[in-house]
Amino acid sequence: MKPSDFQLGSLASRAAPRAQLERAKQKREEVISIRVVYIGYDGKEPLPPPQKIPWKGGVTEIVYVAD
Repeated sequence: MKPSDFQLGSLASRAAPRAQLERAKQKREEVISIRVVYIGYDGKEPLPPPQKIPWKGGVTEIVYVAD
């Protein structure tokens, strides 16, 4: 089961990533967590680059998106 198996925005498409994370935690696999941060953007400077923050059991990636 993966998010793309369901209609975009549906409850099932949102539940699928949670189920994947739970399975990964149980199997002790590395977890990749992505956080999207919407920021105001005037175009004068480039957007900040993505940040990767490693932690025990996985990595969190913060991605900046112009709003």
